[in-house]
Amino acid sequence: MIIKWIMQFFVAGGFIPFFFFPTTTSHWEGYLLQEIITALPAASFPVALDREDGPKKIREESLGVVVSAKSAVLIDSASRKILFEKEAEVPRSIGSITKLMTALVILENDPDLEMSIQILPSDRQIGGKDTFPMYETVKLRDLLFASLVGSDNTATMALARSLGKSLPVFIEQMNEKAKQIGMIQTHFADPTGLSTQNQASAIDLAFLFDEALKHSLIEQDTQTDKVTVTGQSGRTYMIESTNDLLSGFLNKAPYQIKGGKTGYLPAAGYSLGVQVQKDAEKNIFAIVLGADSLKHRFEDIEAMSVWAYETYEWSVL
Repeated sequence: MIIKWIMQFFVAGGFIPFFFFPTTTSHWEGYLLQEIITALPAASFPVALDREDGPKKIREESLGVVVSAKSAVLIDSASRKILFEKEAEVPRSIGSITKLMTALVILENDPDLEMSIQILPSDRQIGGKDTFPMYETVKLRDLLFASLVGSDNTATMALARSLGKSLPVFIEQMNEKAKQIGMIQTHFADPTGLSTQNQASAIDLAFLFDEALKHSLIEQDTQTDKVTVTGQSGRTYMIESTNDLLSGFLNKAPYQIKGGKTGYLPAAGYSLGVQVQKDAEKNIFAIVLGADSLKHRFEDIEAMSVWAYETYEWSVL
């Protein structure tokens, strides 16, 4: 059973000092703190009783960070302690973050990664960039690359079809898996994320990232900046990641992106979830939903992550 989150709110006021942002990163220049943060969460992500209490706050005067996203959450990966949240329990459209659940369902059916799959007209989806031309035949492994690295909608539909089940049955499996892992405010309506009915709260997505990144292939693919694959035709295809953080400072020492996925819908805005690590041991989930631009979804995650590592202290075991 899912333990219900206990939320305590402390009302306070104050601005976030600018020294919490990396002075060596040029795009932070002019990042404005636009409002007073008035509420702090003291909630905990559902957690086993034998877990640690989590990181301790060392900058009590710092109450949070301003983000453009409509919903946001920062969670310590080990203790499941919520470090920061903004409307984190409100379900919103998640766009292509959906593809993490699609990959999870595929891999838990133990597929043959070398299986050849032909791209068919029935797979064709409007929106995004298609990696492979119609009727090209590729390995299931390469469809995973196209889906998770390039966020390819057509490849994702071919991936779902590979199980040999009807689309409604596949979607039912996605929703069943969501319930199994504790996503209580989540609903999936298609495998790609093109439907606005694919909705989840930011906290629910932390459950999804936690579960999905346990699979080495998902972890590997969502850390991949670019990859080249070869179709049965002999043609090669370059797949580039939609996650710009992989080429940014959050993926350079002492930080590392341990996995992530982007999402976008015109009606829902820009979304992103990542697991960030610092000093090879301090892991956090950082998730934003409904940012107002592609640039801001990445800046939101960067700001939240730097704030967390500057504001909390992790105990050394």
